[in-house]
Amino acid sequence: MAANVSAAMSASAPHFRSCNLCEAICGIEITVDETVHSSSRTIDSPPSDRNKPLPANAHKPLLTIRGDADDPFSRGYICPKAVALQDFHFDPDRLRYPVRQTGKGEGGKRRQGDGETGWERITWEEAFDEVAKNLGRINSKYGRNSIGAYLGNPNVHNYGAMLFAPGFLRSLHTRNKFSATSVDQLAHHVSAYVMFGHQLLLPVPDLDRTSYFLMLGANPVVSNGSLMTAPGFPNRLKALRQRGGKVVLIDPRRNETARRRYRSRAREKVLDFKTPELRTSRSASWLGVDR
Repeated sequence: MAANVSAAMSASAPHFRSCNLCEAICGIEITVDETVHSSSRTIDSPPSDRNKPLPANAHKPLLTIRGDADDPFSRGYICPKAVALQDFHFDPDRLRYPVRQTGKGEGGKRRQGDGETGWERITWEEAFDEVAKNLGRINSKYGRNSIGAYLGNPNVHNYGAMLFAPGFLRSLHTRNKFSATSVDQLAHHVSAYVMFGHQLLLPVPDLDRTSYFLMLGANPVVSNGSLMTAPGFPNRLKALRQRGGKVVLIDPRRNETARRRYRSRAREKVLDFKTPELRTSRSASWLGVDR
């Protein structure tokens, strides 16, 4: 489980963890209801039992997940993803061991299904051998660039992936490497490299102290600021407004952040590329520049 809900959670007292699904790293408080037990096993079961598929009618321990009000960083804020952590952990379809698809249906296509209808459980040694064999086969037949890799966002929150993934990807010698970074933040790294000499020297705005906050093409109410690592972003903008600060958002669409600012009727102003005001000299004052 992403928040490291482990066998240590056997008491009914709250357990405090960090949700690592995104850069916000919000503090969470998890309470286990000891009156509810699984009909087959619990999160305290040994690994040999935890690797078995969950029966459809299995009862799961009741967890209550809420924001940690004493966390100095997230201050009690969590998003729906953190609340749903238990749904991922206890999902009966969760993959708990390596499987290999077997058999082929009509037209040579592999059958889809589970259990005896198209999948078989294999050991980790067999799984690694299968991957190595097929990577070598594809490389020999089609060339190294026929192999592509995509790394999702949680890889950067996992010590094992951070330590071993770079070397593994380099060993493939493929130019087709993609990740969540190449989708939504690569421009940040390029500009940091050009300006500061390294792609990870990323400037982080002092959101809790600034008096003027300019956003270009951003939607932090949804993303929690992404690389800013600012959980509870709406509350931080509210605090900025309460201390007399100003927020300006420039975006080609009226996103969730823009709509929230309009509803607040506060000092924030939203500059929309579609509005005629952008084509007037008044727009310069909206950007904090004297005419």
